[in-house]
Amino acid sequence: MSILTSRITTNDPVLRLQETIRYFEQTEKYWISSVPKGYGFERDCRLVQDIVRSLGEHDQRFYKYLEKYIKGGFKDRSTHHGDQEIIKRVLVAISRGHLYFSKILEESNQHLVPQKPKKSFFRRSEPAIDYRTAFDIEAQNLRVEVASLEQNRRFAALTEKSVLNQFADELPIPAYEFWAKKLGSSVSVTWSEFAQAYVLLYGKGGPVKLARIEGYLFGNSNGRLNIFTIYSFLTLTRHHGFPFASSAEQSQDVTGGDRLDLAKVVIGLMDKFASSVMQQNLLTLAHYYRGIDKTESSAIEKRADEWAVARKESRMITDENQKTERHLEADRVDFARRSVSFFYQQYMVLWRVGQPQSDMLSEIDFPGKGRLREFVAYCKPLDYANFHYVLNLEPERWPTAQPDVYRFLKQLLVDKTKDAPRLKMDTTAPSTPKPGMVKENP
Repeated sequence: MSILTSRITTNDPVLRLQETIRYFEQTEKYWISSVPKGYGFERDCRLVQDIVRSLGEHDQRFYKYLEKYIKGGFKDRSTHHGDQEIIKRVLVAISRGHLYFSKILEESNQHLVPQKPKKSFFRRSEPAIDYRTAFDIEAQNLRVEVASLEQNRRFAALTEKSVLNQFADELPIPAYEFWAKKLGSSVSVTWSEFAQAYVLLYGKGGPVKLARIEGYLFGNSNGRLNIFTIYSFLTLTRHHGFPFASSAEQSQDVTGGDRLDLAKVVIGLMDKFASSVMQQNLLTLAHYYRGIDKTESSAIEKRADEWAVARKESRMITDENQKTERHLEADRVDFARRSVSFFYQQYMVLWRVGQPQSDMLSEIDFPGKGRLREFVAYCKPLDYANFHYVLNLEPERWPTAQPDVYRFLKQLLVDKTKDAPRLKMDTTAPSTPKPGMVKENP
């Protein structure tokens, strides 16, 4: 029997769902590019399977009823209410969707020359079924019904056992760590939460863009349907790896030569960080904040504002001999700010290039989380002060105009698996100074 031929051999709800999921897995190469809605359908099947499995443990009476309901061809007229009625409709949608999906694959991969239909003078021939449209309808129906289950609090008790660590062995290590550290222990988040965390770390580009994935998963659904579950994530990582890549990219293994070239790039970045010029720039920034309480963000911001005022004055002085030590110090801090910021932007670009690069940077713990936090703590207030005082731009524009490296590092340093306090690094502008707090020299 062809692998494309679908045959359901059980009436047990959970085993039946397992067979559907297995069919999608085994036929992946036949539909991964041609039937994109298969992503969302498979994802929803995984979620339903977990709910129904939990249901069997908590309500065996209804579970037994579902077996009879399936065996009777979904024709039982018993009336149920609430989530039980939704589950019945979900099982019908999955059964029909599975059937239509198998027909799509059989038709699209049929190599035999189709025979001409025989004409009949006694009865009209049956119209051909558009299996693709039929499948799309069932996939959308399934998405709506599953969304109702996901948002129904009464079903939370049935999925309590679905804790994140159950997926540690199924997800790639980078994917599991990303979810655990950046999204927390919940097995479902909003799509916007996931997308924001992903884009900050890995960027928007690449052959598999998030907008395209969002279309696969949610279609044209509105905001109330954009719940992104660990089952969706598991399905996507199985198809695209993590970070998400095209099938062609996944097939390209990192060779020894590639890894050597990558190591050279990373070593070059490390050499740059260890250079005497970079160390002098780091010391310049650290010394500028000497004598203030570095645990108080307001003190750091005030010092940064003072620098911006001096830097603005220095820019207006054309004769270097007329600059005071205060102006010269502001110039040195500005050079250090630019140099160090450029280095960390290079680090961000290298991290976002791909998984091998980010893996290597993580393995050697370079440049270290302490250094990353120090950069944000010292340079971000300077950048904001430059934005507001030197460039005369409105503070309200800072959240979107700030260098992307700060949003990237904020997300990189997030670790929801740990409760230890850490330096706050939000994307908002530093607190706006009160009038008169910093005065420009006449």
